Amino acid sequence: MRLVAAALLLAAPAAAQDLETLPMHYGCDRGARIEAVYVNGGMPALAILTLEGRMVVLSNVPSGSGAFYAEAPEGRAGYFWRTKGEEATLSWRAADGAETDLLDGCTALAKD
Repeated sequence: MRLVAAALLLAAPAAAQDLETLPMHYGCDRGARIEAVYVNGGMPALAILTLEGRMVVLSNVPSGSGAFYAEAPEGRAGYFWRTKGEEATLSWRAADGAETDLLDGCTALAKD
């Protein structure tokens, strides 16, 4: 619930009634778990992830297939999150463009 409230505050420029939030939980390789809240209706759409107790806000960027969210614009270091259907991957992009997958094999878990 805290993530949903934070998502609404971050997307404050858009009217709250125009925003849709979708909380999701993912199980990843090595037993890792990621909480995500997708905020749609604002420009850009957001993915807010909880990683090791830290909240990371990523903005949706154009993608050929699936959804792609980046913490920082190209040319700057940051996390990025790719989703396609129920599958997702968390990666890190260095300022020089080198990419490293951090959590692969993430799958959406059944909702409680």
